[in-house]
Amino acid sequence: MNIRQLLKKTPARFLYHRTKSLFRGKGQSDEAQILKRLATGIPKTFVEFGFHPTEYNCIGLDEFTGLLIDGDKETVELPNALTAKRIEARQCFLTLDNLSSAINIEDIGVLAIDVDGNDFWFLNALLPMKPHVISIEYNASFGRRSITVPYDPNFERHAKHPSGWYHGASLAAITKLCNRHKMKLVAVASGGAMRFLSQIIALFRRSIRTVHIVKISSAIVGLAQQPTNSGDILQVCHLRASSKPSEGAPVFVF
Repeated sequence: MNIRQLLKKTPARFLYHRTKSLFRGKGQSDEAQILKRLATGIPKTFVEFGFHPTEYNCIGLDEFTGLLIDGDKETVELPNALTAKRIEARQCFLTLDNLSSAINIEDIGVLAIDVDGNDFWFLNALLPMKPHVISIEYNASFGRRSITVPYDPNFERHAKHPSGWYHGASLAAITKLCNRHKMKLVAVASGGAMRFLSQIIALFRRSIRTVHIVKISSAIVGLAQQPTNSGDILQVCHLRASSKPSEGAPVFVF
């Protein structure tokens, strides 16, 4: 057990995040600021899967009623003690079997997904609920291919591959899925690539007529719209930025 894991189980962690919350928490990059610009004229509700006690995508949505879900007990205890009463934090290790029952909000204004694993499959299951805005992490190390990791109810990325970069789906796959439900790619968070190439946030909106669209580079748009062949399982998934490709790691071509 390393020092970080030890601190998670001591009062020091609570004191750290309590102090941080007094100076207002934030998102991991600029996705929280982008969400505030996109979340206009929609129901003031949000659901977020996978979060940090004082750093989560929907943290800047003032006056919104929210539900935060994470599988880690210590992570959930902190926001229940630190955040406003309008936000509930709930411990639950999500699977496709318990996903719908875990959500008690019928009209979702913002849906945020960052679980480092089954992100694509959770999004696919929840898109019929017609969330108005989506914030979801994509795996940039998957490159231009329209692919996702296969669904696994016990998914844990470090157990899947030592790099920790085998998780989630490519931007192309997520964009294609959202387009089928009339959701358009409107923004990509800028700071994620500076920290982890495999973890960047993309944002989608159902109706974009009444909001100021955040500019997206033509390179990103081209990547998201890159045509790919359909298929089932590829037996080799090259994680482009890792020191060694994950030979034999399956990916689902969407």
